[in-house]
Amino acid sequence: ESTAPFGERLRQFRQAAGLTQEELAERASMSRDAVSALEGGRRRHPHPQTVRALAAALGLSDRDAVALRAAVPKR
Repeated sequence: ESTAPFGERLRQFRQAAGLTQEELAERASMSRDAVSALEGGRRRHPHPQTVRALAAALGLSDRDAVALRAAVPKR
């Protein structure tokens, strides 16, 4: 089980999917700046619906989607 920060996990999944930040942003109906802020750790507490949208846009398996959600720090 990885304890990588959310932004790092997001970047790993995005790169594994072969997507640019722009492509992921478009698929998740977000701005590229929002994806960049999440990956860069400038936004650390994404809303659950944002995490779901990113997981869906990345085509993550259930297991990977759970891992991505688990990387969101507790408020």
